Amino acid sequence: MRASGINLAPTSLWRMVWRIAPLTWLLGAAGVALCAGAAWQAQALVSQLDSTRAALERADARLLAKRPALAVVAAPAVGQAQADAVNAAVLRLNAPWRELLDALEAATPRTIALLALNPDPQKRLIKAQAEARTPADMVAFAESLKRQGVFHAVRFTRHATVEKDPNQPIQFQLEARWGDQVP
Repeated sequence: MRASGINLAPTSLWRMVWRIAPLTWLLGAAGVALCAGAAWQAQALVSQLDSTRAALERADARLLAKRPALAVVAAPAVGQAQADAVNAAVLRLNAPWRELLDALEAATPRTIALLALNPDPQKRLIKAQAEARTPADMVAFAESLKRQGVFHAVRFTRHATVEKDPNQPIQFQLEARWGDQVP
């Protein structure tokens, strides 16, 4: 007859330990050994990190001690003429060139030939020299400039008919102001 696996005895700690399989004991011991090894290696890495930090702090202190003190350099004195020249250049660069040239291009019909443009950003003024086929074209060009919305004052400064040319175009000069300045 075979032995039955029935055990009616009360369970105790000793009896539970006795019933644990040997493979379980072996795996538990290996786990404890692995944890102990990991803890020992972590402690070694933390110790190495602390010594590296201390060496880095010592090296930083040596570098700071060797670095020469920064010398304070006084700003060079700028003369009034040089300051005026710089301010004029900045004013020229900050003019709304794209907007002005786009407005001039949009207002110029095929009957007008622009010969020269002379901007004066300080006065917010563009002086233009052009040719027109007729006086009506010349006046229409000035009115078209006013309608662009960029120029608030357009006036003719000179005009003359070119007698030597067989087409006898009208050469004229005009001034157009832009911005908020009132002429």
